[in-house]
Amino acid sequence: MPQYTKPIGKKCIIGIIIFIFMLIPSFVMAETLIKSKPPEYKNFCLILNSGLTDYSQAQIKYIIWTQEESELAAIEKIIQQTNLTWKKTILRNYFQNKAYEYIAQINISKNEEAEILNTYLFLNQKMKKFKAKVYMEEIIAANININDFLQKNNVVNLERIIISNMTSVTGFAEGLDQGISLNGRPVNFQIMTRTNNLSPGRTILAFPALY
Repeated sequence: MPQYTKPIGKKCIIGIIIFIFMLIPSFVMAETLIKSKPPEYKNFCLILNSGLTDYSQAQIKYIIWTQEESELAAIEKIIQQTNLTWKKTILRNYFQNKAYEYIAQINISKNEEAEILNTYLFLNQKMKKFKAKVYMEEIIAANININDFLQKNNVVNLERIIISNMTSVTGFAEGLDQGISLNGRPVNFQIMTRTNNLSPGRTILAFPALY
């Protein structure tokens, strides 16, 4: 079947990393860590409230993607409940098959993070009745310590990819919904950051993975 861009494979993830950070990879190293027991439930800590950065502002992007034209009216009724401004785009692949993309972007402060995550979980829950996919990204212009971030959120099913001076980790954390299956692993978030000695910094936290 004709395919549109989706972050569901390792090659796609690596390609997006290279595109976003404009890096020339010198080596790739992957390691998989799987724990037998799920973590105890706790609220997922986003970047600004992680205590790992002095930044107090972040860019947030929500994306909804579907190929089902018959579901658009119902989807639009749901996204109107978020009070966000959404931009609709019609996508076409090489075979002229259509897909529909809705994007909302905002800048938030530290005390707005909890509500931002709640909006993603609300959209994710509502879209389960449709053939639609929901994504969210939080972006700051700073680097963070990924190991400390993962420890704060009790993440399991980790896979780490190191490309030159860039690190990307996918994994599963309680309280973020079921997510997707990536190479046979349940994944519901991805985080990428540059190494601490690089400037300008950049960190992206994505649910369930990069779009």
